[in-house]
Amino acid sequence: MSSATWIFEYLYRDAANFKSWGSVQLSACTGEIASAISVLFTSGDNIFVAEQLGLPLLYDGVREHGDGSSIHDHAFHEFSEIRPLDRHIDVVEKPWGEASRLRSLIEGLHGQWDVRLSSYCAPLREYEAVVD
Repeated sequence: MSSATWIFEYLYRDAANFKSWGSVQLSACTGEIASAISVLFTSGDNIFVAEQLGLPLLYDGVREHGDGSSIHDHAFHEFSEIRPLDRHIDVVEKPWGEASRLRSLIEGLHGQWDVRLSSYCAPLREYEAVVD
């Protein structure tokens, strides 16, 4: 099966439903790997902590709608789709890495997303410090 460049699309949607979209290029991707990545997300909650996967953060796109951080912030990004790159319509995104690496990272985490890694969960860290 031949490999190609695919696009991994995702978004950040705050609790007020403001959205910021993003995507990265995945190299050496096959239909099998793309399907596996899609199933890993769609068989769960479709969410992930971008910091754990090393994906670019999309929080700032939502913050442009308001005055900075708000009670609507949280740590989760959402999977949208993975699809072949179409050089006629896609703006070529910065290459992220090999698709198999992303798949391995997601599989290794088993859906155990650690929101404490996100700078947008400072209130959670402050609460934990008080409780500990």
